[in-house]
Amino acid sequence: MKRCWIKGILLLFTGILLWTGKTERVCAEGAKAYFGTEEGYTWEAGRRSDIGLYLESTEGERISEVSLTVTYDPEVLEFNSAEDVGITVLSDGNFLLERTGSWEKTFKQILHFTPLVSTHTVVEISAAGGKTPSGEISAETIVRAEVEIPVRDECRLKSILIDGVQIEGFDSGKLFYDISVTGETEKLPVTAEAENGLETEISDTTLSVGDNIVYITAVSSNGMKARYTLRVNRGMDSGAALSGSGGGDNASADGKGNSESAAGVGADGKGNSESAAGANGGEEEPAESATDNSELVIKKALRKRQLADTILKAMLILICILSVSEAILLAVRFRRSRLKKEKPLATDRFRKQVRSPELSDRPPIVIQALHVCMDFDRAVNEYSSIKELAIQTIKGQRIKEKYRALDDISFDIRKGSIVGIIGTNGAGKSTLLKIISGALTPTGGIMRVNKNKVQILTLGTGFDVELTGRENVYLNGAIIGYDREFIDEHYEEIVEFAELSDFMNEKVKNYSSGMVSRLGFAIATVGPPPEILILDEVLSVGDQLFQKKSLKKVKELIHGGSTVLMVSHSTKTIKENCDMAIWIEKGHMVAMGDAKEICDRYDKYDGDLERVLMEKGKEMEEEVLEWIG
Repeated sequence: MKRCWIKGILLLFTGILLWTGKTERVCAEGAKAYFGTEEGYTWEAGRRSDIGLYLESTEGERISEVSLTVTYDPEVLEFNSAEDVGITVLSDGNFLLERTGSWEKTFKQILHFTPLVSTHTVVEISAAGGKTPSGEISAETIVRAEVEIPVRDECRLKSILIDGVQIEGFDSGKLFYDISVTGETEKLPVTAEAENGLETEISDTTLSVGDNIVYITAVSSNGMKARYTLRVNRGMDSGAALSGSGGGDNASADGKGNSESAAGVGADGKGNSESAAGANGGEEEPAESATDNSELVIKKALRKRQLADTILKAMLILICILSVSEAILLAVRFRRSRLKKEKPLATDRFRKQVRSPELSDRPPIVIQALHVCMDFDRAVNEYSSIKELAIQTIKGQRIKEKYRALDDISFDIRKGSIVGIIGTNGAGKSTLLKIISGALTPTGGIMRVNKNKVQILTLGTGFDVELTGRENVYLNGAIIGYDREFIDEHYEEIVEFAELSDFMNEKVKNYSSGMVSRLGFAIATVGPPPEILILDEVLSVGDQLFQKKSLKKVKELIHGGSTVLMVSHSTKTIKENCDMAIWIEKGHMVAMGDAKEICDRYDKYDGDLERVLMEKGKEMEEEVLEWIG
């Protein structure tokens, strides 16, 4: 005991000397920041929408700290996640996300915004960094997510007039226009015609030479808004005639990169900058870079933390770790002989707890299986008729035996995880899904999950082949949980996605299997993403083109923030879309871990389950012996 404490004290002082001797931090790029999709987002005004932020270690190391600065236009988007853990609002339209914990090579956070105005805008990761065991990492590239907010019907303008003449190419659904005026035009003579009780607001129309931004905002009676943007170029000479052209496409492109920044700033390119707030209110404000401001805040915070890292981490963390480690070493040595005499047993859950202790700021566990077992009764003696069955039952001659479909299944699934479930036919995958959804109750063990938040996407369930395609849309939608008003509103969307507009009045019994699958997929995915989504072989429907279309739709559901369980016989699909994978074979849980690693092992499986389970036992035994020293 005395020797252990002497060794601990020597290690403590050695650690302090080594730590305080470091004069600078190791800092490299080593990171990539990105959003949940590269294709941009299409959100609906007034409806809360989700966006995923990611920070990935390009070296594949575990991430322990994350710092992301995000900018957006506060006049267009309302930030709904300001109260989330680790969020610090730096200014209006600018916040800092800081988290500490333990993640694999990728950190993910789902944030929520509510669009306030129909327009085009940008959400931007203006600064990103973190920490791995090798030191600090950073992503130097600014990442932008394009967000389109289409015009709602109740907010459409009837026309936009320049000096009493409607803009060429005007369309009530087009939000961006390029206008050119002569140098003599000091104020833009713009008016807007509205209908259906719309009110219009026009920003300051005073023009300077060069590019200017004028906003026309349509406000409906229920408070919804649409912002039409005029990019007005005032020329130098007075000879050019007043002209206007619809430039929705170009303006949209420039609006993504040149004419409007993520904070909603319009600039004329000659030093005459006007913020969106100044344009609407008629007051000029000095142009400030939200990105520069946020980077300055981060650098100051990093400098302040350096002293705390050298002193607090050296004194407090090392003292605690060394003291606890010496106490654990003594306890392990006391029990080592007993553990070696017994056959070391360890489950994946045990190894996870030993290797990666659960941290308080990690996402909560939403599905937890604790030694789940499922037994079924099956008859041993056969019968050829109902009469024979009744006689055997009355005489008590029916012989049953227990069949174990699931045997001691344990795992944890955290919120936001994307987990694939693989295994051969009859492995127990469907039984496991039924237990998670609440359709079955396990005969042994515990399954902890909020069954009201679970939705299983299984194609073709509830179809009546004697009914038409249209009738089956309402029948199948009711089974899933949609009301009639919801189906009425989304009926055309379902038909268009399924590509069956010419067959909806035909009976389903005349459909091909691919047509039934396409209709089932379109119905099942038209609703909002649930908190827990189970996809049961839904990516194998239809032809190759429809499979690509369905995969894109599933990715939208995944990046909507759902916890996803994906069942598929295609290991390629699991590798491309899942973070983790669970391998179940003949009721046994063979492995759980990184999706690529588990799928590679499954692809090499030759059907010898006994050998695979023996290898699994040896691996666990070696890990336990390695852990105890």
